[in-house]
Amino acid sequence: MLLVLAAAVAASGGLLRAGLPDTHDGLFHFFRMMALDEAVGQGCCFPRWLPQFAFGYGQPVFTFYGAAAYYQALSGHLVGLGAEAALKLSWFMGFATAGAGAYGLARRWMHGSPAALVGAAYVLFPYRLANVYVRGALAEHWGLALLPLLLLVGERALERGTRADWTRLALVWAALVLTHHLSAFLAVPLLAAYLLVCGWRRTRRLAITLAAPVAGTLLTAFYWLPVLTEVRLVGLGQTFSTDAWQRFLVPLLQIASPTLLYRYYPQQGVAHEYPLGLVTIGLGLLAALALVVARPRGAGGRARLVHWGVVGLICLALQWTATALVWEAVPLLGFLQFPWRLMGPFALAWAVLLGAGVDGLLRWRPGVGGLTCVALAVVLAVASLWHLPGSTVAASEQHWAQQMWDHDAAIGQVGATWTAEYVPVWVTVDRSAMPWDPVESDRPPLVRLPDDARVRVTGAGLYSVSLDVSVPSPVRLSWHSFHYPGQSVTVDGVAVGSEPYTDLGLASAAVPAGSHAVRWSVGASAAARGGGLLSGLVAAGLVLVAARGRRRWALPLALAALVATYWATGCGARESAVQPAWVPFERDVALVGWQSEATRRAGDEVTLDLYWLARATPQENYKVFAHLESPLGEVRSQSDGDLVGGYTRTTRMVGGEVVLDRRRLGIPEGSEPGRYAVYVGLYRWPEVSNLAVSEGEQEGNQRALLGYVEVLP
Repeated sequence: MLLVLAAAVAASGGLLRAGLPDTHDGLFHFFRMMALDEAVGQGCCFPRWLPQFAFGYGQPVFTFYGAAAYYQALSGHLVGLGAEAALKLSWFMGFATAGAGAYGLARRWMHGSPAALVGAAYVLFPYRLANVYVRGALAEHWGLALLPLLLLVGERALERGTRADWTRLALVWAALVLTHHLSAFLAVPLLAAYLLVCGWRRTRRLAITLAAPVAGTLLTAFYWLPVLTEVRLVGLGQTFSTDAWQRFLVPLLQIASPTLLYRYYPQQGVAHEYPLGLVTIGLGLLAALALVVARPRGAGGRARLVHWGVVGLICLALQWTATALVWEAVPLLGFLQFPWRLMGPFALAWAVLLGAGVDGLLRWRPGVGGLTCVALAVVLAVASLWHLPGSTVAASEQHWAQQMWDHDAAIGQVGATWTAEYVPVWVTVDRSAMPWDPVESDRPPLVRLPDDARVRVTGAGLYSVSLDVSVPSPVRLSWHSFHYPGQSVTVDGVAVGSEPYTDLGLASAAVPAGSHAVRWSVGASAAARGGGLLSGLVAAGLVLVAARGRRRWALPLALAALVATYWATGCGARESAVQPAWVPFERDVALVGWQSEATRRAGDEVTLDLYWLARATPQENYKVFAHLESPLGEVRSQSDGDLVGGYTRTTRMVGGEVVLDRRRLGIPEGSEPGRYAVYVGLYRWPEVSNLAVSEGEQEGNQRALLGYVEVLP
């Protein structure tokens, strides 16, 4: 195992640089982890909706994308590590888990040293490294890490046939489904074939063992049931292509890289994006020769070798242009999208065959195994790590949402994805244009609330906003959020229908005339609630199976499992009080609530949450400003610009829309203690003329005093 650990450490060496690896998707995973951290901190155990994404309009990311890898990464953050360090630790733990699982799987029928080589080789395989340093594929990295563990647990369940083993198999399978569903998709035939090879004579036990992953699948119903029922409601159901594989099949000779020291995409030198290296090919041929000279021991070993040889050949063949007919003929195969994903299971097959070759030499020439395995691992490490990409990118833990919006705006995307796959289908505004001024085709409708309508925000949380509303006639209120199933609006505690509104598909609801308490919140859709209940029932069933013989405790434990599962797969985020306000600036926009810290220290930041209401659809582009003024009347800090981090123009707002705008005001080091006044206002752009407060005690002022922050010594 020391060799496996050394391989995991060597593979993780590139993570020691400052910043995160500059990869295709790496920052996306950082943003999702930070969103999960914020949701969990607010009391939501399983957030399907991430309100900070898509320039603050929100997206149902974890409704469709497995979140298990992010929970694993978040665990390090929750115990005190910085977010960047926690994510890097997760990458390392993925390497270590992969190596340990491969070692355990090989140790079932190999000597210790060759089994350790299997674990090290699986860790150091170039595609596994590319997932970390090129693709930044956190979920697939963990999916491939769980693959050998799944096979190991499955083999043990088949061999021993205990309820505990079958339960473990169900749980590992559930973890794989929740981590990376495409890896689980690949694992279905691999697990079935492997168990058939290991136990084809024990048909009854084989059938029960194969039933365990079915139970694991039902255990994850809270995840996949909403996927099946709601995928048509987002871009994923419209843009996901099952024929993308056509662009990535390559000629046979283009599957191998011509360099001895492996070069990574885009410098690989062949059409295949993640080809085989010459060292990989050479070691594979040497292992095959060794297996010819020294045959594996026992019928079980030979059957396993044949299995892994067939797996490796199939995985390679399906990346070859000549197999296009297979891709067309085999149902569901196109869901893999990229044929090079098959390099994942190929890596495991290749590592096992390499270890088997050395294991055969051990029996032919005893005493050379340990040094041989270390030498081969060193060769692999040098070949795979020599040209490992080393560029990094900074990730902001404190201002991660702003960094995400800046990143999205720069690449013309939305919600930290490449294809807007999680944007609801009723959002028709082009994603690259969303943060900018509207054009004639996507300009919001002209709507004006009654002049004597009053709206004040009284409470808010990550997933809810509560309002006091007084209107002389029925109005439509909207929230700065995409509409999605599971969102609800209540008027005086009675549910009213929520529906998409405008080209942005805003969550909106009709509010009748009169004075009302209105609350908008994000909850679970009917499919999510049903899936959570089904998962809870299966969890209770697994407890009953595992606790058989302990009837006194079985039923209470099963009931507890049902309740805990249903609770853990839901979202019950807290709501805190907001200082209500009614501060209209001329006729279009009013400040209707705010939140801020009461005390801070010099060097800290004051976080200021401002809730704005469009009284009418603005026809001008107004900018927000906020000032932090010392007791001597000096402006010590200011923030100004468009709403929501600079990416919501007021001309994008529609009459009746409520928008949360978060501002941060830094308190300079050395600032004297005392009461610092907080002012806010609006100004026209580009002429830079302030709007005046049009009602109330501060009428006529060109900025409004909100309150004070006590700066402590």
